[in-house]
Amino acid sequence: MTKKPFHFDFWNKLNAFGEAKLARHYMKEAAQYFSPALCGSFNPSSHSAVQEADIVALYWINGGFIKPSFLRQLDKPIVWRLSDTWPFTGGCHYPSACKGFTQECGNCPQIKQPAPTDISFRLLEKKQSLWHDLNITIAAPSHWIASLARESRLFRNRRIEVIPTGVDVHTFYPRGKAALRAQRGIPQEEKIVLFTSIAPDADERKGFKELLSALDILHRSPENMAVTPLVVGNVSEAAKRLLPPNTIYAGYIADDTVLAETYCMADAVIIPSLEDNLPNVALESAACGLPLIAFNVGGLPDIVIHRHNGFLAAQLSGEMLANGVRWVLQQESQGLPFNEHSRCLAVEKFSLEAQANHYISLYQSLYDCERK
Repeated sequence: MTKKPFHFDFWNKLNAFGEAKLARHYMKEAAQYFSPALCGSFNPSSHSAVQEADIVALYWINGGFIKPSFLRQLDKPIVWRLSDTWPFTGGCHYPSACKGFTQECGNCPQIKQPAPTDISFRLLEKKQSLWHDLNITIAAPSHWIASLARESRLFRNRRIEVIPTGVDVHTFYPRGKAALRAQRGIPQEEKIVLFTSIAPDADERKGFKELLSALDILHRSPENMAVTPLVVGNVSEAAKRLLPPNTIYAGYIADDTVLAETYCMADAVIIPSLEDNLPNVALESAACGLPLIAFNVGGLPDIVIHRHNGFLAAQLSGEMLANGVRWVLQQESQGLPFNEHSRCLAVEKFSLEAQANHYISLYQSLYDCERK
């Protein structure tokens, strides 16, 4: 493997540091995500692979990687896969209830000193000026983010294709729960609900408060619907002090096979996000045949079909989340085949093969248009 030159690595780190420092300068809260896009270490038009390509695929360009002005120099079709909403906003990665991106930003609720012509206003105007005549096609992982892109000032007149993120259904698949629990010394009778680690000081949209509320309600419920939380990922000491004492901590899991086995030890998966695109935990756990409990927000309705392979809580509250856990566990005990429903949905709509075929079709259509 060819080692990157020292100056290249240093330049990347310097721009990433500068962008992070500028973001902290503007952001109202450290747990939010706002990218002013004032730094950039890589100009794609100067790279030989980009110069030789027929189509340029963009994913994440933030963190001091690519400045908006660098994209202006691309003279070929661009397919931009939306990891979040930043490509069409004035800097925020998740807008919450704000609709400034549909007309013009300004008075941004996520920065310290909002004003009519603040950094969000200036960045959206810059994007519009630089990108208005670029050949950009949008690949949206969820119907939710596709609908926001269609509302946006920047992308409302662009071609927008919904291409769900794929999951490796040959690695993430149902396994025997009893055997996996026996290997790890976990009692078979435990009702285990799994979630990925989130902290009390993390972004509020991750739903930590609602998750804690749901676990407390379940613990105090008259029907004694006590559950055992299983947390995947690193957990802060602050979070451990707030989670129930019977919580099982699986830690950070880098190996996908081990991660799939950990999913399969659970009875259900909780995704308490208040705003999200299409999180990997939802795709992976569905592929493993787990029922999902989530709020009816963002891209989650794409993978959670209410009362079919899980439960979508209509209101953003711990009580509604707890109701979802109760319903799923009760239905499981009565034999509802969540395993089949979740697995079939994942295989049919969210496999890597389905994702690849959709992208191939999109790239081919763009290539053919360029050749006419």
